[in-house]
Amino acid sequence: MLAFRFDPRPALLAACAAWLLISPIEARANDSMAVLAAGGIRLTRTDAISMKSEDLYVSVKKVRVRYLFHHETPQPVTALMAFPMPLIPINNLDENIGLPDSPPDPVNLMDFKVWADGRPITPQVQVRALVNGLDKTAILKKYAIPLSDQGGDPEAFEKHLTSLPPAARAELQRNKLVSYWKNPYTGGLSANYRWDLEVIFHWNQPFPKGRDVTITHEYRPIAGSFFYAQPEEPWVHKTYCTDRAFRNAAARRLRTKGENALLMASTVHYILTTANNWAGSIGRFHLTLDKGKPQNLLSTCWEGLRKTSPTRFEFSARNFVPKGELKMLVLQDSWE
Repeated sequence: MLAFRFDPRPALLAACAAWLLISPIEARANDSMAVLAAGGIRLTRTDAISMKSEDLYVSVKKVRVRYLFHHETPQPVTALMAFPMPLIPINNLDENIGLPDSPPDPVNLMDFKVWADGRPITPQVQVRALVNGLDKTAILKKYAIPLSDQGGDPEAFEKHLTSLPPAARAELQRNKLVSYWKNPYTGGLSANYRWDLEVIFHWNQPFPKGRDVTITHEYRPIAGSFFYAQPEEPWVHKTYCTDRAFRNAAARRLRTKGENALLMASTVHYILTTANNWAGSIGRFHLTLDKGKPQNLLSTCWEGLRKTSPTRFEFSARNFVPKGELKMLVLQDSWE
């Protein structure tokens, strides 16, 4: 089997890390939840592999993508493939991020899964703690501080930080990982901690000579949320291209709910344009947006969608080259 002559792992993981630093974390009003935009898998840049098709399904609860890759050259190759999660803020402050309350895995917060030709893959995982893009992982590990506080006891987490010796606390504070202060209510020491969790799943994917390879992955998106009312705020229309029919339908729904009524808005963003590392365009691209329930309202700036069921809207194209990101807004009576 012919593998790439250079070791692509450091380059790809560094590139993924750089992409993570600029991936959008879009916060709104105080009573809103930020949306963390993710995307699909990415591979080392190569002209040996083309994408024959991509089927993308997006809903508030699940993103699922099925790729069909074609190997262009007469010899087998192996490519490093990766899925970078968006940067996850780890802190005991109110960041308005809609993370799961009790995740089964404190690292795989999006429940990422991947298959090759129908067989499950167990990818390797790179996990780092970043402060302003700088790797502080070693410092946290030095003092036995978990990189993620998700799914644990927040009081125990803070107690561990405050029980560290003075030299350790000074190093953590100097590196902007933790700030310590005297609590005026208890008279004891309290701690605020804050860093970004970077998680990149990666694996070496063989592409045999003369055979296509199907890669499928799915994850739970970290959806944004806010309360929707009218008159609609300008950024809502600018981001999700709400038209007159959408606003009229929302107005009717609000009137039935009574005075000062609100609708629950959920948003999902999917990054399409940053992973074009294969040869040429996408041979066949198919997109499905699912609003969940027939009574829910959906708006997006994506053009060319057609309604195919009470909840689904679809788009198909050949020789497709993504030119923008997908941003979807769903209005519903309550968050589920």
